[in-house]
Amino acid sequence: SHIVVILGALKSYNDAAAALSPPRWEEILELTFLSEFDLLCESREDVREKHWATPKNRQIMLEFFKLIRAEEELERLHVEIRCLLTFMHDEERELTKQAAALNAKDPALAHQIRLYRDERS
Repeated sequence: SHIVVILGALKSYNDAAAALSPPRWEEILELTFLSEFDLLCESREDVREKHWATPKNRQIMLEFFKLIRAEEELERLHVEIRCLLTFMHDEERELTKQAAALNAKDPALAHQIRLYRDERS
């Protein structure tokens, strides 16, 4: 009696679920993108028809902003490269100076410092 009712309800539910056409993953992602804008909640226009909301234009915008970020990263890298080159030059000069200073007192240590310098430069 109860089991018959439950099975009937379950069958009705499954039939109704099979009749639905669930959204594709791309559609879900698009809706997620549009839901990130709080102002859209109170809008009377269908923003999905706006040029900026189309998937193709959104992809172009994403690529554009990635390009801008890459250019900024290049600027930072140029600064870091100069700092690294300066450090390497200073280290080589300091190791050469220390090896020369130790050459008379401890030739074995001076030799090891020169080997280390040659390995690093």
